[in-house]
Amino acid sequence: MSRQHQAGNGKKAGGDNARSSYRTCDDLIAYKNVNDLPPPREMAIHVDERNEAIILPVYGSMVPFHVANIKKVCFLEDTSTNCHILIKFNVLKTPHETTSLKNESEFFLKEVSFRSRDPRHISEVIQQIKTLKRNMMSRSLVIQEKLVLAGNKFKPIRLTDILIRPVCGGQGGKLPGSLEAHVNGFRYSNSQSDKRVDILFGNIKHAFFQAAEKEMFTLLHFCLRNHIMVGNKKTKDVQFYVEVMDRDRKNKINMDFQSFVNQVNELWSELVVDLEFDRPLNDFGFHGVPEIEIVNLERVRPGQKNFDMAIVFKEFNKEVIRIDSIPSTSLDGIRKWLDTTDIKYYETRFNMKWREILKTIAEDPRNFFDEGGWEFLNLEMSDSDSDGLQESDQDVEPESELED
Repeated sequence: MSRQHQAGNGKKAGGDNARSSYRTCDDLIAYKNVNDLPPPREMAIHVDERNEAIILPVYGSMVPFHVANIKKVCFLEDTSTNCHILIKFNVLKTPHETTSLKNESEFFLKEVSFRSRDPRHISEVIQQIKTLKRNMMSRSLVIQEKLVLAGNKFKPIRLTDILIRPVCGGQGGKLPGSLEAHVNGFRYSNSQSDKRVDILFGNIKHAFFQAAEKEMFTLLHFCLRNHIMVGNKKTKDVQFYVEVMDRDRKNKINMDFQSFVNQVNELWSELVVDLEFDRPLNDFGFHGVPEIEIVNLERVRPGQKNFDMAIVFKEFNKEVIRIDSIPSTSLDGIRKWLDTTDIKYYETRFNMKWREILKTIAEDPRNFFDEGGWEFLNLEMSDSDSDGLQESDQDVEPESELED
């Protein structure tokens, strides 16, 4: 497998230090010393699972990259005799770094592609990299107890023909499934996919039921204490819903959801689970000019002296208001204030390109919310696009991405 292309404007590399202790945006180190690298068997891509590293032949040298540094890897066909593997890296740069490379041997690496005559080998390498990436991301999940199925204890409480957000993934990702309440949690599944989502009662912080009255959706919403994986996404918010249009169907769906909620509330009471579905108080609702949609706290990282705050309005044609360089000592106070005012907020380690993001949302808002909405801002998600990153002069860290 031979190297074919490198492009600039990516992560800084160069010299023996880059080969021995290549750092990623998460300050992870593949190898502390150049002697720790496995001896190269040949000038070809090597996946080191134990050290979570990908070793690539770059200009005649074997250069390691921690798997967290890889944004995307994919297979590219060429001819009947050749094919390519394309590897894209997370871009971590500042204006100062791009304009003041004093050492001519240093460069910025954005992507590399390699040509091979063995498509099977390329496919194996791609799968190894993706598996390594997923395994690394899953380590940050809190290990939870296993779901105990109802079995002979009682008949599972079941709600059918519903959709899940974020989308579960796979061919059956947007096909209706069923939600079942068991001994210590819920299980969502559908017949078109082998993927399942388990939500344990002990991991539920808040549970909400909203009937479709003036709204288009009847839904259940769970706010979780710890992240879970939904498909290939990491989230603390999971929603089950049905879109309703005509009144007759709306009434039936509302009744089905209400019956499910009543039975689950009784189950929680019997199991002495400190949970109960809450409902929005429509009597206290009113029409008016909407204000803040979300707040995003940006450049929030350990050791950072300050951070930024972006305020996104519900009217997506409005400019996002930014407050920059807030002292990190104010972070906890701002979090508490946002909680008390019921303003949804997120935290990211990087700045966002809000004009591009809002333009994309405005073009297809329904698809945006079907794909999980603002949860893409969640830093801990395992598979998110970093095209919306805003370059900053202060340690910008983009999020990793691997596509299936």
